[in-house]
Amino acid sequence: MRDFRRLLYRDYSPGREAPADGLAAARLFARKQLGPALRGVKGPILELGAGRGFTLRALAELGFAEVRGVDASPSQVALAHADGIAVEELDGRLALERAAPGSLGAVIALDLFEHLDRDELVAWTRLCAERLRPDGRLAFRAPNGEGLFGGAIRWGDLTHEQALTPSSVRQLLDAAGLEPLSIEPCRPLVHGPVSAARGLLWRGVELALTVANAAETGRLRGALFTRNLFVSARPRPR
Repeated sequence: MRDFRRLLYRDYSPGREAPADGLAAARLFARKQLGPALRGVKGPILELGAGRGFTLRALAELGFAEVRGVDASPSQVALAHADGIAVEELDGRLALERAAPGSLGAVIALDLFEHLDRDELVAWTRLCAERLRPDGRLAFRAPNGEGLFGGAIRWGDLTHEQALTPSSVRQLLDAAGLEPLSIEPCRPLVHGPVSAARGLLWRGVELALTVANAAETGRLRGALFTRNLFVSARPRPR
């Protein structure tokens, strides 16, 4: 690990939200987007970059069994342990290397892949493909390089190395021996009147951006405009 990464990750703080807000967000995302992507998956499930373990707790509450997580940040692992969540202090690549080929039901990487350079990203994704069962899933969320405010995510953290787009995601998955099941925008998730209003407003913004994109490129479909994108993939049949 580069020296500057080691320094920044030692006391890594990805955001300023209160713990209760972070757990609520993890529960909402798990219920609305991550859980459906993992439907039918049987453990074990490994989360890379699990942080404080909020997603692990949310998935366990949804009934997913054999869920475990690792994180390289001592401060994040300590916070997880303080909350009673068993996150192991371990580099994600090492966790993948220690797993037996074809042994995992799913690998989750939320807000992690942007921390890797290109060589690391391809290597980690290939390891994910090798460690997954034939019916396994890789699910990840990453900054959307073509998003309207994607730069705020890409450049908002010194540890970020890159952003992805639907086309670069397909390149990555193809190089790793995976095939996409879905490449989705991370739109506002509806959980009440205010979020429903935000969702409607955002749909209007998306429509305007779609028209503008079509005017420039001649393509009406394919672009995503949210800050993040969410990807679900599986091993390519051999």
